[in-house]
Amino acid sequence: MFEILQELEGNNQKLVTNFFIEGVHPSILIISQNGRRIFLDSRDPYISVHYLQTQSWEPHVSIVYENALDSFKASRLVMKSRAVFIDCGANIGLHSIRAADIGYEVFAFEPDPVTYKFLELNGIINGLQINPSQVAVSDVEGMLEFTVDTRSSGMSGLSKSDSGVGRFTGQNDPHKRFQHIPVNSITLSKNFADEVKEETAGLLCLKIDTEGSEGDVLAGARDLIDKFDNYVIICEMHLDNFNLIEQYVQIVETAVSNGKIVNMQLLRFMEDPLAINHLDSSTWHQHGAGDLALFVSSGDIKLFMA
Repeated sequence: MFEILQELEGNNQKLVTNFFIEGVHPSILIISQNGRRIFLDSRDPYISVHYLQTQSWEPHVSIVYENALDSFKASRLVMKSRAVFIDCGANIGLHSIRAADIGYEVFAFEPDPVTYKFLELNGIINGLQINPSQVAVSDVEGMLEFTVDTRSSGMSGLSKSDSGVGRFTGQNDPHKRFQHIPVNSITLSKNFADEVKEETAGLLCLKIDTEGSEGDVLAGARDLIDKFDNYVIICEMHLDNFNLIEQYVQIVETAVSNGKIVNMQLLRFMEDPLAINHLDSSTWHQHGAGDLALFVSSGDIKLFMA
């Protein structure tokens, strides 16, 4: 499928040709303009085709966490604090790799076993520490049902969700588009409890794209979020995901009551960020769906895009 390449595994190197994920799923290798090697899932007609055409993925999202890190590095806080990027619904790792490349400490979560193999391999082949975990992230711990969309890995999600893939799982599926598998679920607050025990002046960037269960992820991350003085939360927003809106409202109210600087923007592909009134949740949907970015800081750090 492609010429011989070197796959990095620690300090060892080995030659890999015609790489198939789990011996079954063919991958496509692309070497990007910045020299990064990305294995794409040839089954996916959306993410893979878009990346092959543009060598980028959701630049309207990546520019937000890039700008936030630049602002954080320019502050005096960077010398004593962590900049953490948590990728929930990491897919094959395009955002995780970019975040690690620019200097974030990355933690990537992807429950789909096949997609996770791509995520893991993409971290290894680029020699980047993205700390991948093959688990779902939600508001409960234990085993949950996960629905795999065999036509597009980016549309897979927990079967019980407020929007997205969850609404399709109960329908008749004569073409076997959906497969239901058990996955292990964690909450971010408990998963990071030992690492973040006290309040920190650091930067947290939490990117959530879980096809309808974004609100549950936030509900299980509240204790973690509260440990950081500065954070950016980027969630894919469906128009019917009311749990996500409720969680955002609670986070905004807590931040405002604690005297934090709060901003919110709606992000959409090939459009400038749109300022959103974070104090009036009834207006958040008036411009349609997109990625809802919430910026919270404790000082004069300008995390949001002008």
